[in-house]
Amino acid sequence: EGRTKLELLTELARAGCDKIDLALVDEGDLVLAHEVVKHHKLLFHREGFDHATYCSKITRQYLDFQPTLKLQAQALKNRLHSKES
Repeated sequence: EGRTKLELLTELARAGCDKIDLALVDEGDLVLAHEVVKHHKLLFHREGFDHATYCSKITRQYLDFQPTLKLQAQALKNRLHSKES
């Protein structure tokens, strides 16, 4: 059974690591998952976790999503620019 974020933070604090930002990459945030994957710093995994398969999957999903991210960034830039005018 997986531990909750609160349980993990509690365990880390007891171990003296209380100044940490903990992100669970299986919570659906693709951009966050990609940031974690691209730096290749696996801190914890469950038994049976296939790191290479997970990295491949997240990278492919992120590359597929990049055009949408670019459109969102351009839309934000346009909105900010129109407010300046």
